[in-house]
Amino acid sequence: MPKQKIVNGVRVERELYKPGQDLYVIFGSSSERPDISYLLLKKRGARHPCEMRPYTNRKSALNAFRRILDNKLPPIPDIFEDTQRSKVYDWEFNHVDPSMPEITFAQAKRIIKKVCNDHGLERLPLLEWLEEGEKSKLLAQWGVEEDEEDLLYSFYRYLEDDNDLIILRHHDLRVTLHELAHLLISRATGEAFHYEVDHAPAFVWTAIDLYSRYGGLSLPYLVTTAQQAGILGDLNVSQHFEKKKSSSPSPFGFLPVNTPHSGPP
Repeated sequence: MPKQKIVNGVRVERELYKPGQDLYVIFGSSSERPDISYLLLKKRGARHPCEMRPYTNRKSALNAFRRILDNKLPPIPDIFEDTQRSKVYDWEFNHVDPSMPEITFAQAKRIIKKVCNDHGLERLPLLEWLEEGEKSKLLAQWGVEEDEEDLLYSFYRYLEDDNDLIILRHHDLRVTLHELAHLLISRATGEAFHYEVDHAPAFVWTAIDLYSRYGGLSLPYLVTTAQQAGILGDLNVSQHFEKKKSSSPSPFGFLPVNTPHSGPP
């Protein structure tokens, strides 16, 4: 009989993984006090949980466990820290950018329309094509102030009343697809979007799919290099509710990681 897993003094009974936050949600009982149930929230790679709640009532602990799976997450800063951001940028710089061309404004509009149509999105995002250092007029209309650092970046922003905005200050295909990945995550999660971490594994898998389908890059190469960069999340669990391993470790079911590759296209 396999030895029961213990995490921070808790005998694990259920352990599920949320790729949108790169977070483990753990339910179990105290290894020293079996009458005490615990709910743990622990980021992948962290030594200690960002939240550890004791319950004298087991049913209450299970209800809390289920609520968190439904994205009713507590406002704990550590849960929403974008810990992968620099790793994702480095991976894109080394393995995606070299194969991605510059594009024109007209090409960007066509790509955005194509991706949205292919994913069943009837409402296109607003698009603003700017130079580095140039302020967004659309954001100003929505009452959003940009600081000096903001003026260096391209980004996706969800606005009020179901409006989305993509600002492109970098005029290349990779950045356009990167911001579209943020858009797809936002539309897919709906009201739960503010619970997603910007560059968590759920985002990476979405971006990989776009870089392959619309950027022409080798899908096995993208997955293998992203795995080596450590940005694909926990590949031994499925997205939410199943503990068993899957032949495709992606939360979105794209590709088995052990697919061989021959390098970048």
